[in-house]
Amino acid sequence: WEEMFRAYVQNQAQNLKHAELLPTSKNFFLACGSLQRLFLYSKRTSGNTFSSGGGGGGAGGRPRGDSTIEKLKTYLDPEYKFSQSRCLQALPIARELYQQDLPQYYTAAEHEQQLKKVYQSFHRNVRGPATEQYLGRLKEECTRIWRNGRQIGEDNQSG
Repeated sequence: WEEMFRAYVQNQAQNLKHAELLPTSKNFFLACGSLQRLFLYSKRTSGNTFSSGGGGGGAGGRPRGDSTIEKLKTYLDPEYKFSQSRCLQALPIARELYQQDLPQYYTAAEHEQQLKKVYQSFHRNVRGPATEQYLGRLKEECTRIWRNGRQIGEDNQSG
């Protein structure tokens, strides 16, 4: 029995050597520290969220525990890490595509039409659990471009 166990452990160790998406030891210990802070020093609020024992939430009104869980995803979840990598590569390309062939000033309808084109392109190039998060980020960035001096009102349109 001991021989079988030893062979099994050696086989698993060999498999680990060939895994490409395992976290580095640094990231592993950062994740452990985050878990420790999350579970030992945070109090549970409603649902599956945690908030800091010191009171107050994180940026954007979200409890701080949410950002900790997001960090854990990036450190420990290889599927999320791969998806995030694809999204980060596709984001600048999609942003450029949004700005391509647009007039200096354009309406909300043109903005929405361009967003649809960009969404389709983005979805063709990305996969996985990070897609929705980065799709939201893409929408925010494109909307910021439009509102930052390129927006015209529907009532101000003229030939």
